Amino acid sequence: MGHQIVSRFTEPAGPFPSGDVVQAWVQARRSGTPVADLAAEYEAPEATVLRATRPWGPFWRTGPRLPDGVVGVKGIAKLAGMSDPAAIRWVRTGRAPEPDFVLGDAHKLWLESTIRRWLDSCDLASCPDCGARCVSVNRHRAGAHKARRPGRPEQDSSSRPTSTS
Repeated sequence: MGHQIVSRFTEPAGPFPSGDVVQAWVQARRSGTPVADLAAEYEAPEATVLRATRPWGPFWRTGPRLPDGVVGVKGIAKLAGMSDPAAIRWVRTGRAPEPDFVLGDAHKLWLESTIRRWLDSCDLASCPDCGARCVSVNRHRAGAHKARRPGRPEQDSSSRPTSTS
C-alpha cells in the first residue's frame, strides 16, 4: 500500500504528533523527563520525540537532585533574590560564606540554614523595589531599574536579571 493511500485515510486525524502532544513533550523534557520515558508513555519512537521537540531545545540533562535543605550557587541566588552570575561572582570573590560541603569535583554546597543566617547577618542592603540583596542599592537601581529613556521602548523589569553590584 502506498503512502498516498495511507495519508488520504489518516488525514482527518491530523499529523502525528499533534501540536498539543509536542508541547506536552517539550514541557516534560524541560522538567527532565528522559526521551525514552516519553516515547514509552506515548507509544512513539524515540526519534520522533527527539525530532518533534528539537526546535524548542536544547534540553539540558538534569543530574541528581540535591537533598532538601542543601543548595548550590543557584540556590544562593534564589534565596538572596539575585541573578545567578552575581551569586557565582560572590562565591568566587569570597563574599558568600564558606561552603558546608565540597564534592570531589570542587562543587560547593551549603546548608540552606547557613545561607539564611548569612543573609540575616551580612551587610547587604535590600532593594525596596524588588527585594534583591545588593552591596549598593543605588548601583543596583541604576542597573536593574533604569528610568525609561525617550525613544526607547519600556522593558518589563521582571524579565531582566537582577544586577547586584
